[in-house]
Amino acid sequence: MRKFFEIFRLQWRALARSGAFAALLVASVAWMLVLPRIMHGDGTEYGEFAMQVRYSLGIVFSLSVVALSASAAGSIATEREARRLQLTMVRPVRLFAVALARVAAITAAGAAVLAIAAATLWFQVGRGRTCDHALSPILESPETAADRMFDDYMKRYPDFREKVEETGEGEMRRYLAQYVRDSYQTVSTNESASWSFDLSGFGGSRDYSVRVRMTDLFGRLKDVAGTFSVNGRAGDLGNVSKTLVAVPLSREIRTDEDRVDVLSFANTGTTSVTIYPRRDLQLLVRADSFAWNLFRAWLELVAVLALVVAVGVFLGASLSRPVAVFVMISLLFVAVVTPSTVENCPDPTTTTAADRVGLAISRFSAAATSPFYAYGPVGALEDGTCVEWSEVGEALATDGVFIPLVLSLLAGLVMSRRESV
Repeated sequence: MRKFFEIFRLQWRALARSGAFAALLVASVAWMLVLPRIMHGDGTEYGEFAMQVRYSLGIVFSLSVVALSASAAGSIATEREARRLQLTMVRPVRLFAVALARVAAITAAGAAVLAIAAATLWFQVGRGRTCDHALSPILESPETAADRMFDDYMKRYPDFREKVEETGEGEMRRYLAQYVRDSYQTVSTNESASWSFDLSGFGGSRDYSVRVRMTDLFGRLKDVAGTFSVNGRAGDLGNVSKTLVAVPLSREIRTDEDRVDVLSFANTGTTSVTIYPRRDLQLLVRADSFAWNLFRAWLELVAVLALVVAVGVFLGASLSRPVAVFVMISLLFVAVVTPSTVENCPDPTTTTAADRVGLAISRFSAAATSPFYAYGPVGALEDGTCVEWSEVGEALATDGVFIPLVLSLLAGLVMSRRESV
């Protein structure tokens, strides 16, 4: 363990002496301070807050990921190619420890930058704010519904069977699952709709609000009105816009004992409204302060940063410096682009064979880079949604510990093979 910390200290000193850490820190703090002066939101207090979170902490995190992953990919590759790697080691030490200590040191530098950026954000816009647990309605999973639809269509429609033979069963099932996710529910005037939620883990809290996006079939927002209610609390829908709106359930009403943990919506407007329950309906339960939420988000960001740095160190141990940096930046680009490509995939009944091949490659790329974007703490901060401790623990265990350990072992194995050649 002492050798590990010696290598950690050497790498930390190398970062400090190179000036890269200082430049990253100065650039991050400067951006956090300058952004409020040049940013123009939509005129609302929430819009200003959301933009500042997204474009301040979000950009600092992106900058840290790019800079430190490239540094991780380049540093070990440069020393290996120049045969100076033995100077980094405090013998006797395993090459696995060399890789892991470098991952830890570079991640620690990024964690310090993110901590200062997070503290700056809290002083700017975070004091007095809170966050909420965001619960989705209990609905049939899209995959289960898609399987049921697939079996039904296969029995009833010969044309559907022909398309399945042409496009493939897996492709059609994925399309049906996406169709279910995008399905909407219509509530006519003077009618009601309801959705069940699991509120068993919130200790009887009744500090509720509803986050929803809804409109009428023709986009006439001024005609949309109604009342949400759950567990003796109610609130009226007003000031509807094309974005998600929050409806506080602050009014006491009589509780229906037979409908516990059921959110109801009564349409009192002059037109039918549409709701996408799987995408645009959440019941919010008050959690804790923005400061605690920011701390949890910081832990998740550090875990993701550790993963990216570990990938960079592994590439640096395996490839030359220019190739390692190029592959690292390419992986980050793929991680940003492919999720939206897969999510917005076209109808398989209208695609060509070439389209399906391209989509298969995109799905493979998205699956390979999925650990990079599996968590979205910046988006949760922006929406005022609680970053759950269970999610933080999962991120730290997988992205922050397990995957870096595995990649460090592989990097040590690769370096030992190269040293023996």
